[in-house]
Formats: sequence, C-alpha cells, structure tokens
Amino acid sequence: MYFFKQQNSLCCKYKNYIFSNLSVKLEYRGQHYNMLDETNGEWELSQDGRVAKSFVENVGTFELYAKKADGGLILYAALRTAKEFVAKKCYRLSILGFMPVRAQVMIFNDPQVIGRVRDFEMGSRPRGLATYKNQKEEAAQYLAFKGSFNGRNDYYGVFGFTTFQQFFGEIALCENGEFSAYANLEEGWVYPNSVIKTDKCFFYIERGNKDVLTVYGKRIAKENPLQKRCDIPTGWCSWYYYGPNISQEKILENVEQAKQYNLPIQYIQIDDGWQKCYGDWVENERFPMGMKAIADEIRANGFVPGIWVTPFVFAAESQTFRDNPDWFVRNPNGELHGNRLIDYSVKGARDWLYSVAKKLSVEWGYRYIKIDLVSYRLAITGYKKKGFNALKNFKEALKIMRSAVTPDTVFLTCTSPVGASAGLAEGVRISDDIFERWDSLKLVAKEVFRRYYVAEYINTDPDCLMVRNKDKHDQDAFRICTRDEREIQSFITFMSAAGGALMLSDKFSLLDEGDIDKIRALFPINKVPAKPLDLFERDIPSVLYYGERNGLDMYALFNWENCRDTLTVNWKEEKCVKCYYSGEVTKNVKEFSLTLEPHQSEIIYVAKDETAFNKLGKSIMPIK
Repeated sequence: MYFFKQQNSLCCKYKNYIFSNLSVKLEYRGQHYNMLDETNGEWELSQDGRVAKSFVENVGTFELYAKKADGGLILYAALRTAKEFVAKKCYRLSILGFMPVRAQVMIFNDPQVIGRVRDFEMGSRPRGLATYKNQKEEAAQYLAFKGSFNGRNDYYGVFGFTTFQQFFGEIALCENGEFSAYANLEEGWVYPNSVIKTDKCFFYIERGNKDVLTVYGKRIAKENPLQKRCDIPTGWCSWYYYGPNISQEKILENVEQAKQYNLPIQYIQIDDGWQKCYGDWVENERFPMGMKAIADEIRANGFVPGIWVTPFVFAAESQTFRDNPDWFVRNPNGELHGNRLIDYSVKGARDWLYSVAKKLSVEWGYRYIKIDLVSYRLAITGYKKKGFNALKNFKEALKIMRSAVTPDTVFLTCTSPVGASAGLAEGVRISDDIFERWDSLKLVAKEVFRRYYVAEYINTDPDCLMVRNKDKHDQDAFRICTRDEREIQSFITFMSAAGGALMLSDKFSLLDEGDIDKIRALFPINKVPAKPLDLFERDIPSVLYYGERNGLDMYALFNWENCRDTLTVNWKEEKCVKCYYSGEVTKNVKEFSLTLEPHQSEIIYVAKDETAFNKLGKSIMPIK
C-alpha cells in the first residue's frame, strides 16, 4: 500500500517515513492579473493504493501517482480538465505535502537566471545554507538537504525531477518539511477536455549517507537512457584565447603545434567566430578554404574536428531570419518578438535545422558539435503548436539534430538546460565561463563540485583549462589571464578532480615546456568526478575523494580563500600518505592534516604501505 488516509489527510509511506497532507493544486491568472488556484477535494484511492483521484466540479479530475524505485519514492500528478472547464492562462501544477525530516542545511540552485527560462542550467547560482526555523527556499529541478528525524541530526535527502518531458520543474522546501514540486506551466493556456501533467519527482532519504545526489543522478540515468555513452572528451577549443576573432590560419597553427607537442587529445573544436552571422551557418571571409577543407586538415593531422553552433540565436541581419519570419515567435499584439525566438514546432524551421546539422556533420565532417546559447533564447510562450513550450522546443531541436548527424557525432550542450539534456546529448556544461581570474575559477569550482552527480547520466564539461600566465599573450589574446603559478597549480588540481571533459584553450606557440608538462600531468585523465566530503559543511567543497585508483586512495585538498587553512582527512586504521606536489611522505597515521597557503591545493595518495607509492610518476593518476 502506497497511499492511505489518516485524519482526512492523504498520506504515503516510504521506508519508515510518512509523507502527509498530500495535495495537487493548479494556479492560474485571474481576469485582473490576480493569482487564483484550484485544489483537489476528497481523494479516492485505487485498490493497490498507487493512485489517488479527486473530482472537482467545473475543473476536472486531479490525479496523484506513487511508485517506489531505487530505494526512493516517485510522485507525479495530472489534471484531466472537465468539458465545463474555462480555458485559463496557467502558472503551476503542483504536488504539495510534508515530509517528516526537518531540513537543517539545504544545497540547491536558484531557478532564476536573468533573461532566461526558469530552470537548472550552467548559470544557475549554486546556494547552500543553514536554515532558520520555517525558512523556505525555491530551487531549480532539485534540492538536497541534511536534516533531523526522530531526534537524530544525521539524515540526508534529495528530491527533484528525474524526467523532462512535460514542463520545466521547480522545487520548494521549508525547514519544517513542507515541500512542493511543480511543473512551470509558463502561463500557457489550458483548455477543456485536456490533460496536463508534471514530470516524475524522486524523493530519497537515508541516514548517514551524504552522497544522496549520486542516487538522484543514477535515477535520472535510468529514466533518460542515452543510446551510446562516448568516452570523456579531450581537446583544444579556440574560445578562451581568441574569442570570436578566429581565422583558418589561427586554427591550423594550433593544430600543427598540438601535433608537435604530441598531446594525447582527441578534438580540435572551432568556437564562435567562424560563421557569417548568427543564423546563417556558412563560413565567413576569414575561412576562405571552407569549413570542410579545414575539417579535412584537422583530421589529416590526427585529430577529430569539432565546431560551435547556436541554433536558437538569430542576428537581425541573418538571411534565414529575414526570409522566414513565420518561423519565429510573435508577441500577443502580433509583432515579432524582439529577440527573434525560433519556434521548432514549425515544419520549415525543423527542416532548416536538419539541413544545418547534416551539413556540419555529414557534409563537412565535424564529429563534435557544441550547441551553445540556448536557455536565454528559449521562448516562454507564443508557440504556434498547441501544447508546445520552452522545454519541448529545446528537446525538439536536439532530436532534429540527432536525426541529421552521423552515428559517431558527439553533442555538447552549453548554456542549456542540464537535466533536459539527459538522453539527447553526450555532454553538458555544468558551470559558468571560467574566464581569466582566480575568482572565476572559484565560482566554477563551486558549481562543478556541487554538481558532481550529473556525471551519472551524462559527461560533464567543467569548461576549459588555461595554463598561461599574464606574460604569455600577444595581440591575438581575447582576454588576459591573471592567475599566478600557485593558482594555475590549483587549476590543474581542479581539472583532475572534476573528472569531466578536458579541453585546452591556450595559444600553444606561447607556452613553454613547463606549461606543457603541467598539461601532460593530467594524462591519463581522471574519468570519474571526485566526490566532495564536505558538501554540507563548506560553501566551496575543499576535500574531495577520488576513490580507490589503481590500489591507492586519492584525495584533492583546496584552500579557496585568502588566508591559510588546515584541512584534515582521517581513517579507522593507520595509513601512509604521499603528497603529489611536495613529494612528502607521512607514515603510519590515522589522521592527516595539511596547512595550505591561500589559493593552494594538494593531491594526496593513501595506502597501507609506502611501497604502493612506486606506482606514482609525473602523472596525477597512478599508473597501472
């Protein structure tokens, strides 16, 4: 039995936890822009207790479904509107209730990114906080928490959406356990005799397990399987040295240098700046050879060609936009939206995108496609097809592109919905742009280390690595890197612990052998993110555990701040410890403490016997 009634309250039992006061609510706009709502009445339960239904006159039937999976609970809701239902501009369809755990610490992402849809994407600000009594927070897609239950304070949990088929989802949690999980209906119209649904929301609580996010990530993987899981990408990207000021000469110069250095990278990815303009995906005058010839040259040098594209951004001067205004969203007054927002429910737009993707992959030969600048160009409303919305527009675009490219073509989505990329792209960016300053590295580390679980269902991209300092730039430099040697070392440590894509973005000819050695130290790459051990204790995780790698336990330690800090790792029995950068060995300790200078990092290896350290060499990862 899942659902049951207790004192006129709909409840659901999961493990030893009882979720109470469960309800479903529809919120909509009134005639005077006021917010109104309709909520279920008396619930009727199915014989097996897995479905609860409630009919409300002139509204329809509210439905709530329950399912157990992976040690957790799945809830999702639907509203089947009655024939008497009056069409409404709707805001949310919510699942409401109380969980028995009181939240003391919350880890989540803000749902609002200015100028973009409300969803979890790379620019969503990561937040972590200790709660006041009755404090309530809203989150994009999911929220993890530490809390108290039955007098104990060592319970951890997570709840969030694991499917992304209907609407972008948001979460809210109060310190007292009151929660809501809702589909953001984006003020779309809901009509009589129609059905609206939430996606599946997964709840998981376990005593003593800080790693609840991994359980959540695995659930997303099961719900959104990818046909193929490619290897972790490595390569070079033009953006962080040249910005949009690229040319075929600059690209091919770095191809030659990469070949000379014999770096074990796979892709050469041409970023923004090769196209005539946003929306017209043909080469500009700086690429007179043509993009196919450049792809052939990259491949002839032993690399796989990659390219950047943004299928949701159209410049005002784009011929595609000027010739096809009927493909784009219009405001309620009938005028074209000022941001030129594409509507992929329109057949002509779908056919055009198919032809672009086919040209990039099949005709030109690019096998790594970075799909960028998505979220802030997704129209919220105004689609021509009834029931189409921002989420479906994004997913439709990826499906179209996938159908057009070769089977070995890899997608990376960037500035895009993270969860909704599951099952449709091989990789996703999970952090802001890393740029040139120490503070930008700190922000990216905060985002990447808190979102480590995403690697359970898709390859993660922590953005590019730059090892240059302020003295290694010329007139081509787009932005001048200002990180010092200690900060560059921590950048290297970060990229190793991140465990995702490793894309380089320096001008190779300006680097010296010492710089190249820093890059080589990352090979063979770490393919599995290190897990933060202090996720619920620190704003930026600073102690990360790689797990056991070739017979050695590995940890990364960071001091992100401007003063000294001491970090400690302990074990139940005596161990030997070796530091990667300093080379120092400490024997037979149950606890190891290391004082780091501001912006310093260290990698430590732990074993029962120091002879195990013979596996170590110049690379960060132990050799087999």
